[in-house]
Amino acid sequence: MRVASGLCVGLLLGIWGSQAVNGQTTIPVTQFVIAARTVTLVGDVPPPIASPKVRDLVAQILDERISATNRHELIKRNPELAGELILGLTDQLTPGTPEEYRRIPWIWQIAIETGKQNNPVIIRAVLEVALPEPNQPLHDWRAAVIGGGIISGIGQQGLWPRERMEEILLDQQELLLRWQMAIKEAANLVEDEKEPVGARYDAMRILGLSTWDRYGPQLTRYLQPGVHPDLQRGAVCALADMDHAGAVTALVKGLGHYSEKNRHLALEGLLHGQVRQKTLIEGLEQGMVRPTWITVAQREKLLQIDDQTWRARAEQIFTK
Repeated sequence: MRVASGLCVGLLLGIWGSQAVNGQTTIPVTQFVIAARTVTLVGDVPPPIASPKVRDLVAQILDERISATNRHELIKRNPELAGELILGLTDQLTPGTPEEYRRIPWIWQIAIETGKQNNPVIIRAVLEVALPEPNQPLHDWRAAVIGGGIISGIGQQGLWPRERMEEILLDQQELLLRWQMAIKEAANLVEDEKEPVGARYDAMRILGLSTWDRYGPQLTRYLQPGVHPDLQRGAVCALADMDHAGAVTALVKGLGHYSEKNRHLALEGLLHGQVRQKTLIEGLEQGMVRPTWITVAQREKLLQIDDQTWRARAEQIFTK
């Protein structure tokens, strides 16, 4: 299992939590409607599309009188309702408002649980809600669902997120088109300095499922010294998800100036698979990677590499 994605998940909740969890509800919960992506209200009475169970769950998730722990348990106990719950939490929601950022941590929690469950049917249901329609922007809550949630959750299962997403979207032409548009929108969101850091981080995670040739150089710029550490972390996590030699080289080059947390994430990414592990061993031999940066758990992974020759080289490094 790749640990890096899990650590990146912790960052996301920290960013959005500090901006949203303590905010005040700007619209009463009962005014939100669960329906299809396009909703028409008749007078003040919402159309009876959602089940009473889903409406009740949405109300409870947004009820700040209920502990965060209990609300999280509600989400974990109803994985099959992920798409409907996100739909209910975002219906009639105005992007860019305090209410959006109050809800994003809960929307994200549903999405990360969905990614971790790795059920293609449920993931497609969530993507049906979260992927922008043609000519629709990638709102911050959408980026949180896709980048910080689904992609991160899949990564926690030790999978390459891009490969898994290709499997999930196979023969899903409409969703695939929207997915491709979301990647383009994510590239713009990353560069928008008016956006919250959390949204830009999420957008970087989405770019990690594209190709090195297309977005590797853009992400690499955020590895440089002096970049906001959370944005740098987004670039580290995204490049760790790119199965390409260029991404590996970029991650290794920056190890000396990353923050301690970001360096740990980069090293975790460099432990994903034998090819990367061999590159890391070479870096240790050449002095580009310091043995003191390697944790006990990371060292054990290198010492257990399947290739006997490379295992001997790792043993020589750590027995000096």
